[in-house]
Amino acid sequence: MDDRLEDIIVTPDTGSLAPLSTAERAPAEPAGRTIVGTRADAQLKTLIRIGGLILLVSVLLLSAQAWQLFKGVASQRQRWEYAIEAPPDDELQKRLQTIGAAGWEIVSARRATSNIDGKSTAAYEMILRRPLEITDVLPVPVPAR
Repeated sequence: MDDRLEDIIVTPDTGSLAPLSTAERAPAEPAGRTIVGTRADAQLKTLIRIGGLILLVSVLLLSAQAWQLFKGVASQRQRWEYAIEAPPDDELQKRLQTIGAAGWEIVSARRATSNIDGKSTAAYEMILRRPLEITDVLPVPVPAR
């Protein structure tokens, strides 16, 4: 059977599409059914709908990209300033609150120990960063003695 010539019918109660058999082909419409066209017509309509949807999504994405370029969002990279902190254990909680309030975030931290004059000390060495636009000054840590 040639698909290009096969008629498609739609059943009103279910709304489903089905091919119209040769026995059902008659000059008058079958009872309760409406002839809507050939299978090729239905496939073409489906392709047009899908193509239109793809075109719409593409236009929306290109519009969003153009808006970002217009506003300069896509062309600016985030710039950071960095600092290194190593507060003693007894000051760690207070220093974390202070540097967090100043806009800094921890990039890396490690536990470091040192042995000076036979006395062992330990601290968390932290690498911090914050966006370059923030103008707060990080207080300089006082070395433990």
